[in-house]
Amino acid sequence: MANTGRFLLGTSGWSYAEWVAVFYPTSTESKLGFYSKIFPTVEIDSTFYAFPKEGMVLGWDRYSPRNFVFNAKLPQTITHERLEALGKPIEDELEFLSLLPHSFKYAIEFRHKSWLRDETWKILSKYNVAYTIVDEPLLPPEVHVTADFAYIRWHGRGQRPWYDYHYTEKELADWLPKVKEVEGSIRTTYGYFNNHFHGYAVENALSILRMLDKLTPAQEVALKRARTHLKQAKEKPVGLGEFTRGGEDRAKIVDLLGEVMGETRLARSFTIPDEDVKIKEANLKTIDARIRDYTLKMDMASKTIVHDCGDWERAIETRQLCKHIGKVLLTIPEQVALGWVLAIHENLDTWKFQQPKK
Repeated sequence: MANTGRFLLGTSGWSYAEWVAVFYPTSTESKLGFYSKIFPTVEIDSTFYAFPKEGMVLGWDRYSPRNFVFNAKLPQTITHERLEALGKPIEDELEFLSLLPHSFKYAIEFRHKSWLRDETWKILSKYNVAYTIVDEPLLPPEVHVTADFAYIRWHGRGQRPWYDYHYTEKELADWLPKVKEVEGSIRTTYGYFNNHFHGYAVENALSILRMLDKLTPAQEVALKRARTHLKQAKEKPVGLGEFTRGGEDRAKIVDLLGEVMGETRLARSFTIPDEDVKIKEANLKTIDARIRDYTLKMDMASKTIVHDCGDWERAIETRQLCKHIGKVLLTIPEQVALGWVLAIHENLDTWKFQQPKK
């Protein structure tokens, strides 16, 4: 048999409120502390949207074991917003890779088929940058190993968003030959399930580990808990039917909000009293509102949401709207709300989740 390297599997993010019960036993314990006892690694998505505060990073270190591996996205200010400052056109020389600090390892994920060609693999190999092997709607699940480690991301195969998707046993089994092929060619393979809605990522990650005969006793317990909860949730869904009354637009708004913030969190939006919401401005360009002592400003042109509730810092990590934003979108005129919800739902990854500047 061929030698196999380390396979470190985890999920994209961990601070999801809707993972309570499906993965986390309670809502009071440290999520990262519990997560890092089950998985050896995690992917940090929030660093793409904003630099983390020092205290947050120290907290990550405090609540995880010494050998735990964090893989963080480069900020979009570097990868997207400041590329023109590099000098010569990046299309000519791709000199961006040569500027990266040498003390880290890098993986790059493409979102267009035009990158999948021989020149790309040669350049990535030259700089020891891993091609991110993906399972998603836009690119084929091709295996290309271009560094001394490999990187795999399972996004899901859903529609707007991709990651509201639960892989079947057959779909996971189809990936086993690819995983084994990669494992046999390099020392370390990192893999992350990004289909975080409803805790699907946890169940799918643990399921594929079982198929690979790599499941630990603690992971076996976690898998059983996840499957039991997801089965019960499927049999007894939250149900938002009573809140969709009011016409076709209202039903569409509730349906889409349920996808971008989770039905449990959306249900909490309906518990906020109407008198707690003050709308200063609401049109298809700008939303300016107060919810109790919290502020909310949304700008369509820059795709920016600025909010300051306690749950919002976690929402920046999880890429889900909080209950206050849900309440505002359910309060403003339906035609305006539908425009905002459609824009967020269709291109969630392009929106900037921010806190007010102090």
